[in-house]
Amino acid sequence: MIFGEIKNFFIKKNFNNKEIKVLQVLWNSKKALCATEIADTINEEWALASIQNTIKSLLEKEAITVDHIDKIGKTYGRYFKSTFTADDYAYSVFSKLYNNDALISAVSMLLGKKEDIDEKFLNDLEKLVKK
Repeated sequence: MIFGEIKNFFIKKNFNNKEIKVLQVLWNSKKALCATEIADTINEEWALASIQNTIKSLLEKEAITVDHIDKIGKTYGRYFKSTFTADDYAYSVFSKLYNNDALISAVSMLLGKKEDIDEKFLNDLEKLVKK
């Protein structure tokens, strides 16, 4: 997503802690996951029904989508993937906090002390800005 699309996508979407945990699992996975795999990865005392409700909520918010349906044991199940990246989400959070100056504020915060900035970092940042 580009920055304007990201901001518009997240304007009315708020995610609770469980939804964020499910999204983090999907962001960290290189493949789409079924509900059982998500639950196993979270590795907390959540009932599978709670995971299913969280997935349903994320589907309604268009934060995840069904990637494919495949056989799981004797039945078929849905495999999910996120519709946006962790970076997209982080940008939206900064955007809500810092309005139009989100990117500048975020970069300033992440840079920290000026003496920690080296030439390579500045070159990488310049390449990023040119994209």
